[in-house]
Amino acid sequence: MGTQHRVGTTTIAMQFTVYLKSIGANVSYVEANDSWHLRLIAENYRMQEIEDGYRYKGIAFESINLINKVFFDFIVYDLGIFRNRMVKGILNSNIRVICTGDEPHEIPFLRL
Repeated sequence: MGTQHRVGTTTIAMQFTVYLKSIGANVSYVEANDSWHLRLIAENYRMQEIEDGYRYKGIAFESINLINKVFFDFIVYDLGIFRNRMVKGILNSNIRVICTGDEPHEIPFLRL
């Protein structure tokens, strides 16, 4: 997640998902923000469309609205900009890895 718009959170989230798959994990990327970049990325990479999501090279790329009954080792949520409403979802996870900026101009955005 990022602290400001356009800080590369989608790129980091997708690359982390690809890395987890490369070490053998069954992984899902979930677009949990309102950027709607997943559809454009899926079209560009010609991902296979399935229900409310896509499959590409063994990875599930899904919308936050998809009801999925598949067990995943990891689910990477692309939260976009860190906001108060996201805290509950973060706290409901067993293991949390949060990627964000720490530049001086970004720090005020981390305070809730």
